[in-house]
Parts: sequence; structure tokens; C-alpha cells
Amino acid sequence: MADGFIEVTVRSLVRYQLDRESQPISVLVTAVGGASSLLVIGYFLIKSLKWNAVRLAAVMLLLNAVGSILLNLLFGMNFPENRVGMYYIPLFLITVGGALDMLSQKAPHVKWLAISFLIFPAHLVKHFGFESTILWPKWHASDKIYDMALKLQRFKGEPLMISAEYLNELGWAYYNFQNNSEMQLLQRDPVPDTLADMLIARPADFDFTSVPYDTLFHDPPNDVYLLGRHNPINWSNGVKVPIQRTEFVGTDEFYELVNCSASELPGNIGSWELKGSFDTDSQVFRGQLIITSESDDENGNTYNMIPLHWIRSGWSGQDLHIKRTYHFGKSVRSFKIYFWNLDKQEISFKLDNLEFKGPS
Repeated sequence: MADGFIEVTVRSLVRYQLDRESQPISVLVTAVGGASSLLVIGYFLIKSLKWNAVRLAAVMLLLNAVGSILLNLLFGMNFPENRVGMYYIPLFLITVGGALDMLSQKAPHVKWLAISFLIFPAHLVKHFGFESTILWPKWHASDKIYDMALKLQRFKGEPLMISAEYLNELGWAYYNFQNNSEMQLLQRDPVPDTLADMLIARPADFDFTSVPYDTLFHDPPNDVYLLGRHNPINWSNGVKVPIQRTEFVGTDEFYELVNCSASELPGNIGSWELKGSFDTDSQVFRGQLIITSESDDENGNTYNMIPLHWIRSGWSGQDLHIKRTYHFGKSVRSFKIYFWNLDKQEISFKLDNLEFKGPS
């Protein structure tokens, strides 16, 4: 129950309406919402079977709680930890307000509790603005950061690898679409990735003094920083590994490019760069390029995906250029790189180059 409802949905209301995270307050809000919902529904069933907005909100609030808990208990399903339960906020306010209105008919002094609702418009006024997001301020990398990173990449003349928390990925892909996919997609694992050329982070994410990076740009509204390495990494010469296939055409679900021993690599950490051309007969391609590793210890296995539709919505023979870091476990045994053609569309690919480098 805690993972399925309180820790996600209710905690969203507490985090974004009270500006704090608190398990006791989240439990209290759950209790108040649940009691209010049961009170309104009970009155509806016993006294009057007429629908109104408050009774409908109470039913939806209760069903939302029950549904979230059952999904978690029966199927292990859950929303991402930081997903905002926007729908819960109006349902909670309408239901609790309606319950207070009902109670005030018998105890008039109860209506004064409604003054506590002033915290919601006060919170809105405090955070209102056009330069920041109210819901996810701590993960929002603005277009200003993208533009700065793009400017630095153009100056350097080669693709840059950038590490950031995963909630930046969609926004970054959107900015990238607007710039003909000139930048690489963000890397989410690990954070911080100290093999990356740049980091996007907040001071709350980690101690900036613990990584060899300088501040390149600061976006004050959301307190997000773009960090660059003190000194570039000296990479080894590119290492070629055995290739399963250099080109393919078809509708299979999986196409392996590499499946070989990790002993072929320059080390268990490093970077890899793939160049080729990709084509599909569909206007929209929903597929991924996967790199995964297997270790003697299952906890050391890794799995990283690159959604190709976050680079381009459709492909018509354009260059596919991937440059990323990899972090395999010390006991890594083998690794694979393959295309996952989720919808089994007609696709074709021709590999021009694939090489791995290690930090020296």
C-alpha cells in the first residue's frame, strides 16, 4: 500500500502543495481523504441517492486509492517514484471540502477548518511564473542548457556525451528534434557518469566538488547546472570487436550486431561509437538500439536502451550516429548490441563503423 499509493500519489500532493516530503503528513492526508470520501459516500447511500460534483469526486477518490493499491498488491505495478498525482489534488480538495460542508450543518464551528485550504492558492501565487515548472522544477533542464551544450559541441566539432537524471530525457529529445537531432541523447546510468563530457545536475543530486567538473552554465529558475570536465579524458585507440552482421533488411523483431566475449573490450568501462545508416518504410518507427552485458554475478548485469524514435520520428536512410559510455561490472563475461524492432516493421541498416575505447 505504501509503494502503490501513499509514497506516490499522496506524497505528490504533500510535496507540491506543502513544499515538503513527510511520511507522517502523507499518512494523515490519506486518512483525511479516506474518511472524507467514506463520509460523503455514506451520506449519499443512506440519506439521498442524488448525484452531485462532491459525491462523484468522493467515489472517484476512493476508487483511485483502491485501484492503486490493488495494482501494486496483485500485479506489482506502480507509477514512477516521482510521478505527480495531479488528478488526486482536485479530487481531494472537492471531497474534503464537501465533507466539511456536510459536518458544518451539525457543527457550525467545523466550517472554520476550511481556512486551511488557503494554503493552496497561496502556494500557487508563491510559485507562479513563466520561467520554471511548478511540478518538476528539480529535474527540468531548460532549452537554455540545451543551447549552451549545442554551442559547445559545435565549437569542439565532435559529438559530446552528456549524463543526466532520466526525467530530463523527454525534454532533451524535444529540443533535439528542433535542431535536426544534432546532439546525442542523454545518458541516465550511472549518475553522475564521470566518463561523460558534460553533466546536467542540481546541487542536491551529488556533491559537485566530488567530480572533476567545472560549471559551464547555471539556469537559476530551476537551479540546474551544466558541468564540463576539468580536463578531457585521454581515450585509447579504437578497438574493433567481432561483428555478427554489418547490414540487414527485414521485419524480424531482433537483429544482433555484436554478441561476443568482454575480453574483446579495452576494459569493463569505456565508450563506444557506432556509425551507420538506418531506413524504415514507415513514417513512425518505434524501436530501440540495446547494449547489454552479462556477468558471473547476476547483480552485475547491465541493460541500456536507446530509443531511435527519440532521435527521429521516422528514418529514410539518414545517418545513425551513437556515441555513449558503457559501465560493465568487473565480472562481466559477455555483451551484446542489437536492434529491437518492437512492431516488426520493415527496416534496413548498414554499419559503417563500430569501435570501443577505454580511458587511459
